[in-house]
Amino acid sequence: MSTDTKPRQPKGIPVGGQFREITHPEAGVTLNADRNRALMARRLEQLKSIGFVPATTMDAVASPMTTEHREEWWNRNFVAAEYAESAKSISQMPDDYTPQRTLGQAMSGHRRTHRMRYGNGDIQLRMPSATAIKRYSKEHGNPTFDVPVSVALKGGAARQGWVRVTMTGPNSWETTALGGPDDDASAQVSEAVAAVLESRRPMTALAKVGDLLEARKARRAAEGVELTPVASSFLDKVGYDPATGTMATQIGSKLYGHRVAPEVFERLKASPRPGAVYNRSVKQSPGAGVERCEQCGRFTAAALAHKCPTGHKPGTGIDHDYTERAKQRAEYVAAARSGNLTALAQHAATSDVPARASTQAPETRGLKKPPARRVEPREEPLPDYSKLRGVRKRVVQLATLNAGDRVMIDGEEMFVQGRVPRTFGQDGDTSKVTVGFGEGKFNRQLTAAALMAKEIDLKIPEHQATPAPRQQAARPAHLAQPIMSAEAYQSELSALKVASQDKGFDLIANGVERVCEVSCSTRTYTARIAVEPDGSYQRFINGEPVQEFPGANVSALRMEHWTAGQALAMARITDAERRRRTRLVPASV
Repeated sequence: MSTDTKPRQPKGIPVGGQFREITHPEAGVTLNADRNRALMARRLEQLKSIGFVPATTMDAVASPMTTEHREEWWNRNFVAAEYAESAKSISQMPDDYTPQRTLGQAMSGHRRTHRMRYGNGDIQLRMPSATAIKRYSKEHGNPTFDVPVSVALKGGAARQGWVRVTMTGPNSWETTALGGPDDDASAQVSEAVAAVLESRRPMTALAKVGDLLEARKARRAAEGVELTPVASSFLDKVGYDPATGTMATQIGSKLYGHRVAPEVFERLKASPRPGAVYNRSVKQSPGAGVERCEQCGRFTAAALAHKCPTGHKPGTGIDHDYTERAKQRAEYVAAARSGNLTALAQHAATSDVPARASTQAPETRGLKKPPARRVEPREEPLPDYSKLRGVRKRVVQLATLNAGDRVMIDGEEMFVQGRVPRTFGQDGDTSKVTVGFGEGKFNRQLTAAALMAKEIDLKIPEHQATPAPRQQAARPAHLAQPIMSAEAYQSELSALKVASQDKGFDLIANGVERVCEVSCSTRTYTARIAVEPDGSYQRFINGEPVQEFPGANVSALRMEHWTAGQALAMARITDAERRRRTRLVPASV
């Protein structure tokens, strides 16, 4: 993991807000493990609840300066995203939005969306490339959608979250950082994303902006200020622009401007006789040129070029199926990262976090946050193998295994390929045993730590006999020679994809469910068929399992007929997926 030298704190920018919650000398380094597990546990509760799940921000897996840990970068952003039950929810920028749709590591099995780093002296930002974002917006009719980002501001740790974007003109974007208050930090992030998207040369956009906060204020000032009615027989409407210190007063059809302190404006609005305050304190102040927009009704100082505010658009539900998959992925990751913490155990986990850092946890609605107390950090003890008799027995057995010995891993028969012995069964053990079906990418490594954490279901026969050759294992005919290399996997998957596309279907190898599936969509429904390793399959309509497709769903029935002829080929992909990807998302970073 890359580490960065702690930069100087910029003057006039307080540490606070969702993108600047923790100060740490190594931006991008995840802090207290107990706190992060508690955050994931609380987030898991929200994701499993029925209804709206607001966006949040999290510790970044790495500094925006590096491209490392791409999978975990996407995983954490899935967890931090906003989710809504409505089919018209705000869409997410997909993790596989690439022109060629080649094979890769995204949820769909395609190549991941290309990310770029943009920055200046105050901010470093990593997000999907400006080219990809603009293309996605254009292809979908310029909707409002959310973009994942990781950010490092001066004086703060790197954070991950989402920014809502809407293209409002040829070179104009509305951007809003999600997951917290509208403070200086979120304003910087929002303005940085807007500057990148609005520039013809995104790589140098932030270097030309200068002060992001001033740029944000100028953007808002150009949008103008609304005029509000006052209870007066003399004055009709008033408004105040704090950016320029200008007050606008509408009397009849005319608009007057004056330079006044904000206290004067507030006194006028609160007074039972606004006209008297105007004559006494405002009318005598220096005049200022003001203009009112006939389209939006807002006023701006005459020196500013006015631009009517547009805001974000309602959700359209574009890529709703993808958003549902992202939520499943988010629940999967949060469950793996929470360490099986329950809601009651979270209080104990967060009690060791300093008071300032405790503000980072997104609060579940309706739950009162326990008061944080500052205590000295405690060192996590190494696991005591002697207290776990059943696990210790299996760990010690690993020391006796030799190449060719048979073991059962998560219910599947495998053979030992080799081992790197240290001191099996001792505290801090670093021994490893490689199991699988031969040389190749799909082999797995067994460690004492994984057995201790019960991440692996291991069964070792009491008496090892001479192992039978792999081809003699009791496996279905279509898996007698399973896919054993990445090249074979990509070749067979690519052939299936081409065959399905010729019929108008979409075939993927889902990294979350570890299953090969094919889907089709119409105006009224989305149908999906997931194939298991034995060739059996499950049908789904709009995400719900069904025993059979209705006779009126002609496209779904055509897809089922095609799947029946390809089931065994798809089963081979599912079998490879089950061995290719681990059961739990790694929690080492």
